[in-house]
Amino acid sequence: MKNTAAIQAERAVLGSVIAGYADPIGLHLSQEDFYEPPHQRLWATILERSKGGRPVDAIILQREFEGDTGLADLGGAASYIPGLLVEALEPAPLFEYARIIREESQKRWRCTQLQLAQGAIEANDEEASQAALDALTKSRPKVGGLPSHWTLVGPGGSADAIASPSWLIKSLLGQGDLGLLFGPSGCGKSFLAMDIAFAVALGQPWRGLRCKKGAVLYVAAEGARGVRLRRLALESNFNTHSAPLYVLDAAPVLSQRDDVDNILAAIREVESDSGCRVVMVVIDTLARTMPGANENSFEDMGVAIGALNRIQREAGASVLAVHHTGKDSGRGPRCIVEAIEASGAAANANSLPSGAADIALSALKAELEDRGRYLTESEGVPPDVRVVPIKAWRDRARAMGISSGHTDDAVYRAFNRAQKRLIDDKLVHTADDFAWLSAQFN
Repeated sequence: MKNTAAIQAERAVLGSVIAGYADPIGLHLSQEDFYEPPHQRLWATILERSKGGRPVDAIILQREFEGDTGLADLGGAASYIPGLLVEALEPAPLFEYARIIREESQKRWRCTQLQLAQGAIEANDEEASQAALDALTKSRPKVGGLPSHWTLVGPGGSADAIASPSWLIKSLLGQGDLGLLFGPSGCGKSFLAMDIAFAVALGQPWRGLRCKKGAVLYVAAEGARGVRLRRLALESNFNTHSAPLYVLDAAPVLSQRDDVDNILAAIREVESDSGCRVVMVVIDTLARTMPGANENSFEDMGVAIGALNRIQREAGASVLAVHHTGKDSGRGPRCIVEAIEASGAAANANSLPSGAADIALSALKAELEDRGRYLTESEGVPPDVRVVPIKAWRDRARAMGISSGHTDDAVYRAFNRAQKRLIDDKLVHTADDFAWLSAQFN
């Protein structure tokens, strides 16, 4: 049965992609997810051109579908395709519409499986009926099969089949993820990014968080001399000159495919020279790789994110982009922050704990590791998180030197300030005199 809302969602998604508001590959829709046959053919062509790095717009598609009989019944390509642009939307609702399309596709597929099972039962074909019923316990398979490292779990499937997060930097940046480090000019973003990169190259913990060791490519698109000096200082501090951290003194333009190709070529050269796989790429700064672009334009940021996603996908590396905040120093560039925060990978350089807050966070982690427990009879505390009494946390922070003063009053003041900072930054939660870490540390 045709679902009018789903058909409208198909038109909105097609129009938005043709208008350039989103990368079609990032929407995770297949040709078979669309209900209308002309929409299926349009989407197949859009995906094919996008994967081949060829442009997609209304004029190109009109020419390609000029003789399409399905579109002829809808008024012809020359009128139907431009009509899709009228329904184009910015990305915020676009991904929701893509979800609607997938859900309707799933319903149609399950309905087909039920019909097959019913027919097999009526024909007394036990093998065919069992196969159809088994298929109903799984999600619809994608044409061509899934990559071996993907796990697909159907309704009622075990949560054990879903892999735990694979971290590059424990609780901060996952392997193959895209992260954003942002803050106002002069706050130390590049120092912080180099510190992170060096820890990954050495395979040493960063601020107490375990790091997976691997080669790092640092694209110094701004202030390359300063970046090289920071690397020399870190090498001197750690008494090593063998960390596989490579600095690329260049400002590639992310909207230029050739420049992204050159970044990938540099990654291959690093791997050949170091004998290590590149696990992290730092882009410092993102603004210098987007000359002339508008950071508050979904279209311009969509191009940049698409290029960063390509580096992630083809290199299999985590990407950390360094960027300036706008006039409102409490927020980052609206479009890219909202896009990356959706995957939980954005961090404000101003909100990273330091000083007493850093000590308090380390103390809470240590106390939870040693004495954390679950509460089952507390309305304010979730039953699935480990907690410790705030007093025990404060005592551990005192033992770890949270205050230079030794009086109870000095310790209380230092701890309370640190606790408020961690709660405000949504790193720690408290209720009923207990404390626990936010979900990002799980």
